[in-house]
Amino acid sequence: MKAGFSFKNFTISQRTFLFFLIMNFAIIIIFIIFLLMIHKLNNISSKIIKENITSIQSVYNLKTSVLFLKGLKAYYFLDNNTRWIDEFNKNIKEFYFWYEKALVSAETREEKSILETLMTEFNKYLEIHHTILVLSKENRAESIQILLNDAYNTLTIISNKCESLIQMNEKLIIGYSKQVVSYLEQNQVIGYCIIIGFFFLSLFLSIILAKSITDPLKLMTRSSEMVVEDQSPYSGEDHNELTLFKKRFDTVIHSLNEKQKKLIESERRAAIGEIAAGVSHELNNPVGIIYGFAERLLQKEDTDSPRKKMLEQIYTESERCKSLLKEFLDFAKPIALNLMHVSINDLIKEVTHMFSMREENKDIRITLTLPENNYEIIADIYRLKQVFINLLINAIDAVKGKENREIAIGLQILEEYCHITIRDNGQGIKEDELDKIFKPFYSTKHKGIGLGLSISKDIIEKHKGKISVESEYMEWTEFRIILPLAN
Repeated sequence: MKAGFSFKNFTISQRTFLFFLIMNFAIIIIFIIFLLMIHKLNNISSKIIKENITSIQSVYNLKTSVLFLKGLKAYYFLDNNTRWIDEFNKNIKEFYFWYEKALVSAETREEKSILETLMTEFNKYLEIHHTILVLSKENRAESIQILLNDAYNTLTIISNKCESLIQMNEKLIIGYSKQVVSYLEQNQVIGYCIIIGFFFLSLFLSIILAKSITDPLKLMTRSSEMVVEDQSPYSGEDHNELTLFKKRFDTVIHSLNEKQKKLIESERRAAIGEIAAGVSHELNNPVGIIYGFAERLLQKEDTDSPRKKMLEQIYTESERCKSLLKEFLDFAKPIALNLMHVSINDLIKEVTHMFSMREENKDIRITLTLPENNYEIIADIYRLKQVFINLLINAIDAVKGKENREIAIGLQILEEYCHITIRDNGQGIKEDELDKIFKPFYSTKHKGIGLGLSISKDIIEKHKGKISVESEYMEWTEFRIILPLAN
């Protein structure tokens, strides 16, 4: 049976492409609307230019031509030169040209009526002009004066008509300007509405797209919590789902790798533990007998006896064998914790005081830095003491041979975890050995079998903590233990 159409069945690339198409379609619509508005605005502007600006220009030129005619006539009567008459006739043609332009650009009946009146008056003016020219040849001054007054009145009428046309067109331009402003204001409101609508459309589509991507990621993140519990004290807040998912995915992969390593390590250690338990059990009795007999013989032997040195060596080495066998047995046994509320401040003070009071450690400067408040953890006090003792023994061994021997022990509280550091200025650890020192049977000392740090790591991890090491070869070494507080 075929699955029905559903947005959930879309891949992320398909959803993104669909979102892109919708947004582009909306942008195209907005672009078309703005083109239509610009086209309409352009039509209004063209109408203003075509109908009014051209008309005003033509009327201005008409008025200018009339003024030129008046001036040319005055020049003629001043010097009686016929060239002014020729110029006058040329300006008459100029007047007719601009009259035709004004008549073509005139749209309203009122404009055409004014222009017709203007032309009638102009023809009347030309008749007066021709009559004046005829009378001037006959030297009839009185008649010429009367006609000049009539010509002046006619020109005044023509000028007034031109002014009326100009004012009429200016009013039309103001009206069109108001219309343009009103249209622009309407378009502005429409534009704001479109932008707001586009914003909410984008927001709506973005939320849908984001939820379609992040919801599965959140579900996968919640599902991953069944695989791993991220209790790292270093984890920070991050509200970016993709980043959070990547971190969670990396944590899951890291956790699976760690669990696989621990599984392999536990199987390996179980096998080693069985061998160690068998070997320890078989060797413990013979070594115990040797140790006991060596002790009894030393008690009976005279101080000056030549055999006493050999017996002391047998006793010392058998005691060392017993210690090594005990480490084997501790490693082979599963770690069982007797948990209780423990003051981490007091525990560190007790172990530090125990080492500070030893005579062989008098020349070692042991400093202790603790917070003022007392903090408690849930722990097995004897197991933790075993870890701190082991780390301090290692630190004391590391500073041997140094002139200024220093060991610094510190306690810090960060969030809900306590950080214990043990730092020495000893020989340090080589970089290629740092990853190996917590492995069973690996040791950088001439004595020992390399189980101390491995057992310490097991004890700390049983307390849901972490242990790590940093070192600068021939400079310093610092062990850091992180344990959760009691709350």
